[in-house]
Amino acid sequence: MPGEKPFGFHEGSRSEYLAQYVFASWGTAVVIPQQEDHGLDLHCTLMERVGGRLLAKWPYTVQVKSEMKPVVFEGKEAVRWFIEHPLPLFLCVVNKATARLSIYHTFHRFQVWSEGLWPDRLTMIPQPVLPDQDAHCLSWPGCLDVSLDQPILEFSVIDMLDEGNWQRMRELFERWVAVETDNLTRVRSKYLGCRVPDRYKTNEWTMQGWSWIAAGTPTEQQLKETILQLRDPLGWVCDQLRRKEDFEGVAKVALLARHILRDEHGGVLNFAHVQLNRQLGKETYLYAGVDHLEELVRNALNRNISRSS
Repeated sequence: MPGEKPFGFHEGSRSEYLAQYVFASWGTAVVIPQQEDHGLDLHCTLMERVGGRLLAKWPYTVQVKSEMKPVVFEGKEAVRWFIEHPLPLFLCVVNKATARLSIYHTFHRFQVWSEGLWPDRLTMIPQPVLPDQDAHCLSWPGCLDVSLDQPILEFSVIDMLDEGNWQRMRELFERWVAVETDNLTRVRSKYLGCRVPDRYKTNEWTMQGWSWIAAGTPTEQQLKETILQLRDPLGWVCDQLRRKEDFEGVAKVALLARHILRDEHGGVLNFAHVQLNRQLGKETYLYAGVDHLEELVRNALNRNISRSS
């Protein structure tokens, strides 16, 4: 109705303005218009100053909240969107009364991805800072109401006035963006695994090691999708070994590729197969050399199995 606006929308916009002001101090931060909002509030780029220039380095996105409430993704497609969102994603809770911001990682999306799950519902629950206590990045496997534990960063707008401290905050945040980006590479390559810091403290990088998770029993389709992502890297590595005349390496990589990519043909692997055929004197067809090696390996394994039984 003309002359009015819902109070909740107005308060939410104020939180976004404050968050935008903070993130813009580290690079660019663009508020996504409400009519285009599909779950994200800020699209940002972490930038690095080099002389008189700012160089774009890390893109990332932010969801802004005005209250410390659970964030719920309801429905399988909403969960899928959250897990496969192609950029680093952070949750920012803004306390307007104190001009204080709490920033949370969203690594649990990679944990769900690593477990090969597509649940109908996923809830993330931010927690307040607990001084001098470690926080953890992951939860128990299979848990779909997950605690985000403590924020990775928490500060007030006043803290921005200390240039040295604010630069340290930016460097800390860059570390978290890098871990998100590293795990997104796994998602894009269809590898059902993730790697995150084992534990941390708010406003500190006190990592004592890494936590790894990977799917132990993927579906046949999930395994096939991962294997297909290996075709081009294996072909490239095999061709580089051929150029270096490392024919033993060529044979080993070609054996692996032939075993897991038997129905895939073409690409730079063909150059390696031609070279391998020449080395072995097996040139009746493209895969003659590698099939000969495969038979030798199979026979050797079968002989050892027969002896041990």
